[in-house]
Amino acid sequence: MLARVRHAAHLWRITGYLLRVRLLMRISLARWKPGHLLAAWSVYWIGLAAAALTPIALAIHRATQSGAARGAVAAGKATVSASFGSAGIGVTVTRLGETLLSRSVELPALFLWIAGPPLALWGFWLWTRSRAMARGELAGAGATRGALEEGAGGYDGERGREHARTNKSG
Repeated sequence: MLARVRHAAHLWRITGYLLRVRLLMRISLARWKPGHLLAAWSVYWIGLAAAALTPIALAIHRATQSGAARGAVAAGKATVSASFGSAGIGVTVTRLGETLLSRSVELPALFLWIAGPPLALWGFWLWTRSRAMARGELAGAGATRGALEEGAGGYDGERGREHARTNKSG
């Protein structure tokens, strides 16, 4: 019985290792297509928006929906102000004269947060992809490039026009 348990545990470890290796090969950055890159950017931007906007939304909710604030909103005592200028973007949430949240970000920092990591990922993707293509690790990438250079499957000049004319008339 103990031997069966050991054997099962050994098989479980081997299976887990093989699954991890297959997963790593699948998510290799060099094997990503442009759609994978766009999906990674989208996930990053959604996460960035959630991380940046959630505290602001919660502060606005707290200022306008709490029991004491209901009367404050009616009396004009809860305010939310946003500013945009050469210094950057800012948001301030106050209730009954107390500042609940005050956030600001400079425009260069904002642009770097939005575009920096996706551009770095794109550059790294191009670099790993070119290295993999040079080593011949990407299946079909070299064949496609060679086929396009030889003109296979592409527009064939005068013969293509002649072929098109005969197909229309026939």
